[in-house]
Amino acid sequence: MGIVQFPPECMKVSPNADQSKYCRFHRQVGHDTDECNVLKCQIEELIQRGYFRQFVKQSGQQKSGQQQPPRNLPKNVWKKDDSSEPSSSSGGDTQADRKKWSRQLYVGEVVSLPRGKKQRREAITFSDDDLPEGPLPDRDELVIKMEINDSIVHRILVDNGSSVNVMYYDAFTKLGLPRNQLKEVRTPLSGFTGDSIETEGSVVLPVEIGASPNTSKINMEFIVVKLICAHNIILGRPALEDLKAIILMEHRA
Repeated sequence: MGIVQFPPECMKVSPNADQSKYCRFHRQVGHDTDECNVLKCQIEELIQRGYFRQFVKQSGQQKSGQQQPPRNLPKNVWKKDDSSEPSSSSGGDTQADRKKWSRQLYVGEVVSLPRGKKQRREAITFSDDDLPEGPLPDRDELVIKMEINDSIVHRILVDNGSSVNVMYYDAFTKLGLPRNQLKEVRTPLSGFTGDSIETEGSVVLPVEIGASPNTSKINMEFIVVKLICAHNIILGRPALEDLKAIILMEHRA
């Protein structure tokens, strides 16, 4: 059936092993197929996965006529009771045989780590009261201001299409930041047209966004590029995730 993994012929056979015994599973001498614990474990695992259930006696099952085992299965799975009914693959008819079988099996235990209690979040909702004044639809860019490194920075474009937070080099110098504060970034940025842009580096700065009392203070990483742009900064998806924020263009929020 292709569901049993046959081991390679690489077992070390003791010189004192019985050379008259042959295991058709390992294809080696030293023990016979009925004594093969590796095969027993594989069969037990297959039973747990749902195979061969028709040959396993369930507790409380009514006696029925004799069933013939399929070919190529070891006899130890087919120990029969007095009624010649197939019993479970527990290794034998007597209690001693079953205890011996259970000691030979490898029993794995799957333990899942306890999950931490999820923090309850406040729902974010918008209504018509939050709509901006003026004609709709309003499809202008969402441009905000926020405090970065104790300075208010204007003309910050919020763009959920950007995979990084971009700070233009002119804004970096106006914040009075030294160039040695930049950390090297080896991966270039790819623009909308597919052109690659080498970065000046990355910097992590404290930011505060929002209006009191609804403000958020976090440390945010920016990728600094030496290009000319109408905006000072582009807030991408990393910033939105860190701030746990969403964009609703209709409400300009």
